[in-house]
Amino acid sequence: MSKEENFDIKKVIEETEFRLLNYPPRDFSFKLKNSLKKMLKRQYTPDDMVFWPNGLMARGLTAAGMSDALLISYFDMWIAKGTPIKVIDDAIAGETLVYLFKKTRDDKYRRAADKLYEFLEKSRKDAEGCLVYRPSQKNANILADMVGMVCPFLSIYGNEFDIPEANELAMKQIEGFLKYGMDEQTGLPYHGYELRNDQPETK
Repeated sequence: MSKEENFDIKKVIEETEFRLLNYPPRDFSFKLKNSLKKMLKRQYTPDDMVFWPNGLMARGLTAAGMSDALLISYFDMWIAKGTPIKVIDDAIAGETLVYLFKKTRDDKYRRAADKLYEFLEKSRKDAEGCLVYRPSQKNANILADMVGMVCPFLSIYGNEFDIPEANELAMKQIEGFLKYGMDEQTGLPYHGYELRNDQPETK
């Protein structure tokens, strides 16, 4: 039997659905460790239904096209909580919001996508208009991660709802990183950079 024949897409989808519904972990041990990390100001997992791991899993399920009912149920729960948006990482989930709007034509998904776009639009940016990854950490870091997190959503959202400003914001992120975030000798990207006196300090 070939590797292709042994690959069970249904099992992959089922596992992804399970993990979407159960991330972050909700057991006492995880919550205790996470709370301690937060108190010590170390990297922790936010209690965020649309944080980037969830957004990526939702994106994968939309591509498979076999989990629409689950995605509707999941994002309806998030919308019922008031569509809380905590960090720019949440933009990945916006791709699924546009997907659900196109599938259902239900305006609540458009409104949720609008809210996400407004969050990005109002978020802190550097002098070149690039989104600062974690403004609360009192730096101006522009990370490669951020380009992949926000630009697909901004482009899809801008095209679907005819909002050229969203497309322009996506282009600024890409252009800024190509201008300041690439190593000239190898052509490879740095993890990130921070503009200081109009000069990049790479990370």
